[in-house]
Amino acid sequence: MKRTATVPFCVACYTTTAPASSLAKPMADQPRSPGGLTRGLKWGPFGIAVFWLACMGLLYLAMNHYLQPKPVVVTAAGDLVIPKSRDGHFYATGSVGGQPVRFLVDTGATLVVVSETFASAAGLAAGKPPAQ
Repeated sequence: MKRTATVPFCVACYTTTAPASSLAKPMADQPRSPGGLTRGLKWGPFGIAVFWLACMGLLYLAMNHYLQPKPVVVTAAGDLVIPKSRDGHFYATGSVGGQPVRFLVDTGATLVVVSETFASAAGLAAGKPPAQ
């Protein structure tokens, strides 16, 4: 035989019948921390923050993997194919003086520029381009 309890539903005197074990504990009966807050209220905001940080971290990792540029391919005919990346540019990985570098390929470029830090690490001499 199931135990049932009548619980007021609203002021209009509606009633509902539910098993006594399914009734929620009153707030006074819930365990409280030394600060006076219930356990759920104390850790709730922290738990929400941890959940969203974990979601954002997973989204970052997924997008970082998804947005990696496609590799440069050399076909059997000897053609070098550089696929266009999602931002509309063409990137190729290479090395200068043994230092790895990621190139932005620009077919209309007049000059090529590298940072001073990279140039010194690759052993390139500083200077200005010749006058044209």
